[in-house]
Amino acid sequence: MDQKYGNIKSGNLKPKYAPVAFSKKQLKDLFRGFDCDKDGHLSKDELKKAFNSLGSRVPAFRTLAALQHADENGDGCWD
Repeated sequence: MDQKYGNIKSGNLKPKYAPVAFSKKQLKDLFRGFDCDKDGHLSKDELKKAFNSLGSRVPAFRTLAALQHADENGDGCWD
């Protein structure tokens, strides 16, 4: 049996884990602990370390996607 998917032999290939929607505040609270220099912002490197620590298989891609979405003022950090 595959841990990510159900029983392959039975044809059940639905992922066991469903996406969970987080509010902006919940995400900020979650990632606040990864702000290494405590400046109140997550730099690209801090965000990459956070995704890596949280088990992302492609932290660099996740970092770029997250910053593209969350970087409100274009400074390269998540405020």
